[in-house]
Amino acid sequence: MQVSVAAYAVGRGTPDAAALLYSASNCTSLVGGWAYGAWRGDGSPRHRQAAAAACLALTSLPLTVLDAPLAVGATLALTGLAVPVLLILASVLTESSVPRAVLTQAFTWGNSASAAGSAGAAALAGEWWTRAVRTAASVWRAGPRW
Repeated sequence: MQVSVAAYAVGRGTPDAAALLYSASNCTSLVGGWAYGAWRGDGSPRHRQAAAAACLALTSLPLTVLDAPLAVGATLALTGLAVPVLLILASVLTESSVPRAVLTQAFTWGNSASAAGSAGAAALAGEWWTRAVRTAASVWRAGPRW
């Protein structure tokens, strides 16, 4: 998301706005982590993780169409609430799933898988976006066909 936020701010001609947008997400992440740590609710960690992932996905969707900086900042703030919950639950589930003797290795594999997934998703998203922009540009150059 860091690259997308920076690209958004630079694309609008306001690269300094990226810091404000990051702070909106990061401040709510602090609140989200604190609130989750203080909460003593029911439910298994797996169900909580699924719910947090769904919330993150749903709150991220508007970012694909929003253009107003205030709306983007508010949406980033909402996404920031789910991130610490997902990180906490990933650690909780990892710790409860593996023997203590290999816990460090399990955390390392989890971090490596996360990094590989992020890199792969970024590459695929970049390719998709490039093709979408090229298609839109060729349609625009061709003009209306009525």
